[in-house]
Amino acid sequence: MKSVLKKNEPCKKRPYHRKGSVPLQRNFKNRLMKRSFIAIGLTIIVILGWSVVPASKNDDNDALSIKRNYATEDYLWNRYYIETIEYIKKHEGYNGGLIYTCAAGQPTIGYGHVILEGESFQEPISRKTADSLLRKDFAKALKAVERNTTLEGLQKLAIAHFVFSVGTGNFYRSDLKNKISGNENIDDEILAWAYYTRNGKKIKSKHAYKIRMWELNLYNEGKRTYIKR
Repeated sequence: MKSVLKKNEPCKKRPYHRKGSVPLQRNFKNRLMKRSFIAIGLTIIVILGWSVVPASKNDDNDALSIKRNYATEDYLWNRYYIETIEYIKKHEGYNGGLIYTCAAGQPTIGYGHVILEGESFQEPISRKTADSLLRKDFAKALKAVERNTTLEGLQKLAIAHFVFSVGTGNFYRSDLKNKISGNENIDDEILAWAYYTRNGKKIKSKHAYKIRMWELNLYNEGKRTYIKR
């Protein structure tokens, strides 16, 4: 039941506490404890923050530099790999997806895929199928280079193109492997495959010579552009 003030009766005031009284001391202690907890919490946050900060800015820069190098190498490899694939398509031709006989007298289809024993294709094959066959064949050429040399990057691509063009067997029988291993000049060995023999005479093929020069240019570019792939 609410108390009702009588007329002219003064309002009761809240009790006044002097300094040093028990309620004020209790409030002061509570505020002091809160501030202590806040200070301790901030100290813990700072310590934990320092524990995850890198040892130095140099370490951060080094890690970033490594990531950028890998990204650059991946970009360059993909770029030159695609250029190599497109160059093969250009000089091999598609022939409408129909089977034809290559210069070596082998039944061929797509972008220079020699039809192996047991393989059969419904003509014409699509460009997508031809592209898939080409990439599988070129992957085998890359493997042959990796097994027989320590080449990397653009130089590996250049010699893989040579292997794709002349065949794995011819690459194994040539002196090219030894010259590469001995870090010798390979120009003469590569360009020798731009000639064919007719009636006992060596005849230069302008088409083959152009391809061999493309391989040499890519190989020499690899000396200046390092890609670890």
